[in-house]
Amino acid sequence: MHSAIHWNVIGLLAALGFAPLVVGQEPVVFTFHASDLTIVRERIAAADETTVAALSTLVRKAERRLKEGTFTVVTNGRTPPSGDKHDYMSQAPYWWPDPKEGDGKPFIQRDGKINPESEGGDDEVLRKMCEAAWQLSLAWHLTGDRRYADHAAKLLRTWYLDPATRMKPRLVFGQYIPGHNTGRGEGLIETRAMLKVLDAAGLLAGSESWTAADQRQLQAWFRDFLDWMRESSRGDEERTADNNHGTWYDAQAAAYALFIGDERRAKNILERARQRRFIEAIDPKGRQIHELERTKALDYCLFNLEGLMQLALLGEQCGLHLWKAHFDDGRGLMRAVQWLAPYAAGSKEWPHKQIEPVHAERIVILYRRAAEAYGREEYERISSRRRDPADDEVTIALGLVYPRRAAKQ
Repeated sequence: MHSAIHWNVIGLLAALGFAPLVVGQEPVVFTFHASDLTIVRERIAAADETTVAALSTLVRKAERRLKEGTFTVVTNGRTPPSGDKHDYMSQAPYWWPDPKEGDGKPFIQRDGKINPESEGGDDEVLRKMCEAAWQLSLAWHLTGDRRYADHAAKLLRTWYLDPATRMKPRLVFGQYIPGHNTGRGEGLIETRAMLKVLDAAGLLAGSESWTAADQRQLQAWFRDFLDWMRESSRGDEERTADNNHGTWYDAQAAAYALFIGDERRAKNILERARQRRFIEAIDPKGRQIHELERTKALDYCLFNLEGLMQLALLGEQCGLHLWKAHFDDGRGLMRAVQWLAPYAAGSKEWPHKQIEPVHAERIVILYRRAAEAYGREEYERISSRRRDPADDEVTIALGLVYPRRAAKQ
């Protein structure tokens, strides 16, 4: 069996023109451990079945990405109130026309129910761009295929650098509600997708496709965006939020600060987050009290947990130990992971609202990460039990981004 796998790998990598990249140092990434890429590359070279299957999936995705073209805010059919197509604009997803009003305005909220009218905004385009840039950059880093780096760099330049197509570094019109406002601080939850852009830039480092000048310009864009987050009323609305919106604001702000080289600012953000997000927002049992109020409470607990893990990961870069940080009564990330585990596994009935089936993909990835962070095999069993082998994103995540560091041989 191993021999057959080995020759399949040889054929795949030969077709890709694979050659080990000479990397002087680990890439600077923000959503996973750069050191895990060394493990992944070693397993590819050793023809590890799981890792090679994940690489094959990634390459298939990357090949499709090459045919997609680029993405930009200026091609959206909607024009922001500013009249400037370079401004990002999206519509709040959980707000619907009021049937009692002739024009439906002002819209009314139906938490957890997505209004189809909200689809097709810049949030959708942004997600596609970030995911494409990240997949292409990772594919280049693992295969050395220049085509992937070229296209990833083109995506980043189009969205952030090219004067004709770039997005302005602000989010004035994010998640607007018809009849209520032209934008809200809540729109910043959508730009969490840009954390993958930071990774993409790090993975492209050393390629001829992404220059030092490109990197400086991208850092300048994120410096301006971070300043806007900190100084605008929209940013202040999100920064002071108690729930997942506040968690993801902190995760973004800390990551952007690290990306531009401002470790002091990042550390200050993370130190405040330790109290606000890891202790005050979690009760002694490990319940995420603000997420339990939602109509999709389990989904939002998982979503906020992802944000807390992102903060803990960033904390490592600043010498902060947030994975196991806790209050005297035990509340903290570790307790939150533990409390949620039986519900994530499906072995215990969820006692709160959940109006739609939970997204298992998030469970699978989160509990793989928890298994590695806390060394608990039962978390890996939860991940394995909930996994859909046909889910390409999970295959890539578990095989190439969050691999088991002591994988079974």
